[in-house]
Amino acid sequence: MRAFWSLYLPPSSPPDWSHPLVSPALASNAILARLPKVWICEGNADLVRDEGLVLARRIREAKALAETDPAVRVKVYDGVSHGYTIQDAVRASVWRKEVAWRGR
Repeated sequence: MRAFWSLYLPPSSPPDWSHPLVSPALASNAILARLPKVWICEGNADLVRDEGLVLARRIREAKALAETDPAVRVKVYDGVSHGYTIQDAVRASVWRKEVAWRGR
């Protein structure tokens, strides 16, 4: 994962793995509290799914929001992995699920 994370970091030696560009969940509470409404979508087979869930929890904590507050929405899709949004067949399936989910 560090090879991929390094693509997001400014050049430095050694790399700063605690930088928020590695994962937004590493940002300070002050930064997270200023974020607008957030929708986080994850695939349940995504290697970084847990980071997205941590980010949602950290934003809620920074903003003092309840888990059900619509300012931070999280949806985990079954049967998909990282990058599903660029895979046409999977994206179409997820989009249909999202439309149905939002229609509740």
